[in-house]
Amino acid sequence: MKQRGVTRADVEHALTHLDAPPESTPENSVKYIGRSVDGRLLKIWIVEPGVTALRPILKSTAWKGA
Repeated sequence: MKQRGVTRADVEHALTHLDAPPESTPENSVKYIGRSVDGRLLKIWIVEPGVTALRPILKSTAWKGA
């Protein structure tokens, strides 16, 4: 996340301000697209529930259109 300039606040904000419904991917993850703190679209991949233990695991992030 740090390499792409994504903060924890960006991820938390995007996950509570979704721009599209969550989408399952072939890589056992769920993709979310939401608005970051400054309004940019952020793509977030989280390991699919049930694949790992108790807490959600952030797999990757990327700015949409970057």
